[in-house]
Amino acid sequence: MARITGWLVALAVLAGPSPALAQDSSAVTGRPRVEVGVGGSWFFSGGTMPYQAGMIDTRVGVNLSRSWSVEGLVHFMPEAEADLAGFYRAQLVWRIGRRGVQPFLTVGGAGEFAKYSRPEYRYTDYYTGEPRIVAAWTDFSITAPYYPTAGIGFETIVASHLAVRAELTAAFAVNDYGLAVAFLPAVSVSIPIGRGW
Repeated sequence: MARITGWLVALAVLAGPSPALAQDSSAVTGRPRVEVGVGGSWFFSGGTMPYQAGMIDTRVGVNLSRSWSVEGLVHFMPEAEADLAGFYRAQLVWRIGRRGVQPFLTVGGAGEFAKYSRPEYRYTDYYTGEPRIVAAWTDFSITAPYYPTAGIGFETIVASHLAVRAELTAAFAVNDYGLAVAFLPAVSVSIPIGRGW
């Protein structure tokens, strides 16, 4: 977990505004058609569902205009007990202005997924001495994106094909015990693909 925290700090340092790009407004006037991103985040929740974990994030965004885009994100939890587990999100992004450090707001929904598997297990029955076999099995589950999310963040372009982004997302859920709120601070890098708007 210390490694993930180190990466988050390093990326946050890179997210500082670039004086050269701040002087050249043309560097931020266009938006690429598609952006792919990767980064790290920290999930922690309170209320009726206390939990925390580091996550590895992947993201794909399609820009609808210079200000609006839609994104799909997958957050993997490497320390989960499952073979594969995490959350996925779909969100609408509204970028405010065209400054060198560009703030944005997000709104969307999140769901969770998990995959468990066990290998075949052979043993000898203690009472009868007969061989027994427990078959291998795999189970995958995924929920609908019924957790509403909202977030705020900023993005800055550090090179012609590289942007750095930091954000904070909140997710909400109601369970048998009441309201649960989760927070997801994240830092990531984006690589633009295609022509800009």
